[in-house]
Amino acid sequence: MIDEQRIDNYRGEQNDLFGSLIVILSDEVAVYEKLVNVSRRKQKSIVDGKIDELRKYIHEEQALIQNALAIAETRNTHINAVCESKGVEDKRARLKSIIEIAPSMFAVELKNLRYRLKSNLNQITRVNKENQYLLNASIEYVKGLVRVFLQADDESATVYSKEGLVSPPKDEMKVLDCQI
Repeated sequence: MIDEQRIDNYRGEQNDLFGSLIVILSDEVAVYEKLVNVSRRKQKSIVDGKIDELRKYIHEEQALIQNALAIAETRNTHINAVCESKGVEDKRARLKSIIEIAPSMFAVELKNLRYRLKSNLNQITRVNKENQYLLNASIEYVKGLVRVFLQADDESATVYSKEGLVSPPKDEMKVLDCQI
């Protein structure tokens, strides 16, 4: 969460708004860096087939996402306060426009934080797309194996109905019927 003591270090007229925004953005960057790491560990557990680890990382990821949403809400509140204090009419001001009106001592740090935010979000997007591909490929592989298994040796499958009579197996039930 947001470190109020670090915000106190920026006390001063304009320093309050821009300094606290820097602290909030720093915290947001830290959360997204943790998300990148969790996404990579999640990917490794997908590749290794470690389902229990995957579940753990999904829970960890969900907690980080909730934290990121809370920080984003605080960030938006501070951005609106900066806009209000500087007379900016845009209610949905972007960080790029805040950097343009920031004093030079803050502008460089804000640019750096904006770059790091974008970089982390791009990494998260890339890793999530790779994870989606891995999961889809695994699902298709399993479906293919099931199709091969269902089509193999049609004549040797003997299936008994509830009444105890021999009946031909249905394709969609063949796996279940053969195991009974």
